[in-house]
Amino acid sequence: MIGMSESKKILVICPVCSKSGRVPVPVDIISEKDSGATSVYIPRDLVCPHEFYAYIDKNFKVRDYLVLEYSLKAEALKIKSKLNFLLKKADQYDISLKNLTNFITERDFRSLLFSCFVGSPILFIEDDLDSERFGVLFNALAWFFPKVVETCTILSPPNYLEYNEKHGDKLKDFSVFNVLYKISVQKPFGDSLSEPFDEILESIREADSKLQLIYAKNKVDYLLKFTNEIEAMDTKDYKTIQKTMKKKYPDQESMFSSKWIEIIHQRKGLWVEPEVVETKEEAKEAKVASDRLYFYNSAIHVRTAENQETDLKKHVLQIIRNETVVSIAGIINDLEKRAYERSLEFDYNLVPVILEEFKDKGYITIT
Repeated sequence: MIGMSESKKILVICPVCSKSGRVPVPVDIISEKDSGATSVYIPRDLVCPHEFYAYIDKNFKVRDYLVLEYSLKAEALKIKSKLNFLLKKADQYDISLKNLTNFITERDFRSLLFSCFVGSPILFIEDDLDSERFGVLFNALAWFFPKVVETCTILSPPNYLEYNEKHGDKLKDFSVFNVLYKISVQKPFGDSLSEPFDEILESIREADSKLQLIYAKNKVDYLLKFTNEIEAMDTKDYKTIQKTMKKKYPDQESMFSSKWIEIIHQRKGLWVEPEVVETKEEAKEAKVASDRLYFYNSAIHVRTAENQETDLKKHVLQIIRNETVVSIAGIINDLEKRAYERSLEFDYNLVPVILEEFKDKGYITIT
């Protein structure tokens, strides 16, 4: 007889490539299910390069499979805590222009700065976020545009090739840079449009010091401030804009040349958030998922959360216990705060799987 705490290996077949393999499943969770099937997450590389769910009934028979579509949004959530951790270590990286050009050309860095300015997303092809090359490049961009942590994503070379092959059309507006090979794979804008940012690089080229970096950062901050003001103006006439801004900011007169006003006008026109097209059924499913609430079972001993086998499970259960009633968006939001404050790394893709497990164990109730 198999013990309640043991696992049993069952045969699963990948619904994508048909490769098969035996995977262990927890006996107590499966056998205690009164009816229906239990979803079991099969992670990437356990059976094959794909990840999917297997639905297993109480007789340990696979009833169905669900393929997880690889998404940029999910990958972005997964790495966000890592990027925040890199920002905390910013002082450890030499982001001077001299050192930066060991990892990227000035023209490509200028292009990435321009992407940050107009709000176009950046995709880095990188498989080692702890490498010096990525740490230097990411922190150099974040020095000028801190919001890059929100607008960039990172894919390993195999994941990029797979995603580009299947969903290349979704990357047409991305600036794509291969960090390992120092190659700009894709630029949605011509190099000529980013030429004004040569002025930013020029200010740190001759005197590569922290003070000069601060001056250059101040210039970018002014640019963003003036851009917001100019975009709010009723007029698009250059002379009227120049006259108004020069009068208001006489010490920053050089920022109101025709060159800079032109680049300011381009910001809204160059990057427009692509419209997300979804079917009615997908919209309905998304709404149902977002509306779900998670209730903590107060009959469970308070030490249950601390006794979980992974940090992620522990924190998820602690959050639900503290909040009593919380949505999945609220859980991930709290996890992000904890990850940032405590220098932790979480795989947010596992949260739905963990919630299903907690529901089956009776820790929580899902509505």
